[in-house]
Amino acid sequence: MKKIYATLLAVIAATTLSFARSFDGTEKIYLKANAVSWWIDANAAQRAVLDNSTSVVGVIEDADRFIYAFTIPAGDYSTIRFERAETAEAAAWNATGDISIPAEGDYVTAFEQNSSEATWDTYVPAGEVVYTTHHITVTNNTGWTGFFVYAWGSSEAFGAWPGSDQLALDFQAADGEVTLHLIFHQDDGEDNRQLFDITEARDYNLVVTAEGVTEGEGQGVDKVNINAKASKFIKDDQLVIIRDGKTFNALGSELK
Repeated sequence: MKKIYATLLAVIAATTLSFARSFDGTEKIYLKANAVSWWIDANAAQRAVLDNSTSVVGVIEDADRFIYAFTIPAGDYSTIRFERAETAEAAAWNATGDISIPAEGDYVTAFEQNSSEATWDTYVPAGEVVYTTHHITVTNNTGWTGFFVYAWGSSEAFGAWPGSDQLALDFQAADGEVTLHLIFHQDDGEDNRQLFDITEARDYNLVVTAEGVTEGEGQGVDKVNINAKASKFIKDDQLVIIRDGKTFNALGSELK
């Protein structure tokens, strides 16, 4: 009975180890190399060894996410071992164990040195960045002799210092993310400056005084005396008036 049981275990083990996945020579296996934080240190070359015999050098697929791609030669393979080394041909500094290649999945998202355990997923390329345009309307109630707005952060959205002297400005957000630090100033050194941070991708209606920056009130249906003190500018070939944080057309109707 013991002999039969031992033989059965051997058959099961052999069956488990005999699984091999077929590759056509164009398919890739991907590795998130920084899943072990130091794996990419020293600009290490990335290498994969299939069935402890066939070596494949990795190439960077997605630099932002530290993902390497290994094009698998045509054939049937059961295991893959990832290695890091000084060069593609040099002896490995570090290596995983021989990791079983699953029937499905092509992206190793977690692994450990000297371990045959790994987490597999399906690699999805990063999508193209989607940019959206948003508007800033500025009311200048500072009384300064000059008035500029400079932005730094995600970009220099309004040009290099001193920035723009316009009261209608646009900025772009990448995939809905934006960080802009606005400096309203008179371009006279550290004096006469007010700051405002933009961290939400939306339109802004800003009122700037010598004491600070506030967002204007929500827009409704109202009339304004366009002869009263106000900021006026041309937008889309139309006269636009800004007063008390609200925007009006030339007839005095508030714009929505």
